[in-house]
Amino acid sequence: MTDLEKELLESRSNIYEKISKVEQDKLEGNSSIDTKALANEFLWDTSFVINVTAQPQYSISGHYKLDNLKDALDYQKGEEQLYYDDIEWDECPEDVFSEIEVDDIDVVVNDFQLKNPSKDYQEELVKRDKAKGRQELVKVLTRCFKHSAVNPEEFHTLVDEVIEQNPEFKQQVQGTK
Repeated sequence: MTDLEKELLESRSNIYEKISKVEQDKLEGNSSIDTKALANEFLWDTSFVINVTAQPQYSISGHYKLDNLKDALDYQKGEEQLYYDDIEWDECPEDVFSEIEVDDIDVVVNDFQLKNPSKDYQEELVKRDKAKGRQELVKVLTRCFKHSAVNPEEFHTLVDEVIEQNPEFKQQVQGTK
């Protein structure tokens, strides 16, 4: 299992933050040390939100979303023009604007995933899913037990009856013995 896979298992948000930083660095024209390592292991989808204000009405703002970094930078540099009817305004615009000013660009990482997860990583995910499922089942059974007013021996007997009455469960129990 790679270090990035281990980190992903520990905290998905850490990887998200690293990918967001790489994309923010690209937006700002900087390079990041993590870019190559992250690009080798992960696929992600990025979009850009251009935040704007309108003149003469500075109190109104809005945004324009797109998926291409080059286009977002062209709008920021003023090489491309945004029109008021293309913008998703925060409020209803009252005037026809003579100019729309780009305030900044937000980078949004929509989703990310491992390109080629290792066998160890996949096994760990399965193990965690099973443990989580078991914890949820214990919580449900605990609630049932508390609300049933049945004593512990009877509750155990009821669980045994469920297994006995369902052939599929019965086979699974016999298969594990």
